[in-house]
Amino acid sequence: VNQKGRSIIGYDEILEGGLAPNATVMSWQGTQGGIAAAKQKHDVIMMPLTDGMYLDFVQGRSDQEPLTIAGGDGRIEHVYRYDPTPKQLNPELQKHIVGVQAGIWGEYTPTTAKVEYMLLPRLLAVSEVAWTLPIHKNFKDFNEVRLPQHLAQLDKTSASYRVPNPIGAKDTTINVMGAIKINWLVPVKGGRIYYTIDGREPDATTNLYAGELSVSVPAGEMREVKSVVITPSGKKSSILTTTLVNRSAINAVAHPVNAKKGGLQFFYVPGKFQSVTEIDTLDATKAGVSDSITIIKPVIDSLNFAFVFKGYIYIPEPAAYEFSLESDDGSRLYLDDELIINNDGEHYSWERAAAVTLKPGFHKIRLAYFNVMRHSRLNLTMKVNGKKSN
Repeated sequence: VNQKGRSIIGYDEILEGGLAPNATVMSWQGTQGGIAAAKQKHDVIMMPLTDGMYLDFVQGRSDQEPLTIAGGDGRIEHVYRYDPTPKQLNPELQKHIVGVQAGIWGEYTPTTAKVEYMLLPRLLAVSEVAWTLPIHKNFKDFNEVRLPQHLAQLDKTSASYRVPNPIGAKDTTINVMGAIKINWLVPVKGGRIYYTIDGREPDATTNLYAGELSVSVPAGEMREVKSVVITPSGKKSSILTTTLVNRSAINAVAHPVNAKKGGLQFFYVPGKFQSVTEIDTLDATKAGVSDSITIIKPVIDSLNFAFVFKGYIYIPEPAAYEFSLESDDGSRLYLDDELIINNDGEHYSWERAAAVTLKPGFHKIRLAYFNVMRHSRLNLTMKVNGKKSN
């Protein structure tokens, strides 16, 4: 090929057989292929599926999005934050990173409208990844200033772009003491945000957001704040729900029963589930003690399975603790028999969080999780005063 005045360009699999002179590598399986090629002084185009460069990955919660290939994090903020020049390369070798590329497979994008929905507005984020130095990138400015202007122009066309949720709205549970003030920004210039706090689905006939919103939550009660964006052309975002609870501090368990020092009891239950409510530990085929809440791979013997973890956690001081639960597929977290995080149902990897005030001592914990087919994931973190706690 070189003798004919041509140069080879290929995906990172071409590294396996040794690179031809002047070959350019497209690093798609991750960043390591690109790093290896650059160290051999070959030019590289970075398009790692692990870092948001595959735009056929889901952009939000999968049960609210069109069907896509299972896999990675496709949120626009994840795409935007990618730096195509690996820190493992010195400045001279970084010069071999000649560009970035966004990939999209056709199996789940049979129509032009679907392709546009997957590309836009994430392709705008890819543009800044390619053309803006990392030190000059600013997602807040991109998301709140430039993107609304671009989307307003797209909205005047027939493009089937994805309408973002209100800027500042979160799919989470917040513990409030009486009332909370909510501030959102419209993600499309000229668009409007509509909301409800009575459980109904918001649309153009419900409450129009016109500035700071104050929501009161009586003690022991909860409110669901649901929001939707409607653009000037009538396009809609998905509906986002923020759960507000006014929950008093939870007392510790006076006399823990069957507490296991150094770990939690786990139960492995093979089978296909659609909700964690279907899991019965009496059907467990394996059980034991685990020092962490994770997918215990050595015990898995089925593509479809569930885990239940239960026991106690020790809280050293009274504080508001934030729990984040990420799973693929469904999961639920209970503390002292109270549902804290509901991340249930069949879905790709998604994270939900909740804050709860806990008093010192032992607290009962139960986490139920199930997986359907491939791409299992389970991760629970706890923070106190903004710092991760074990």
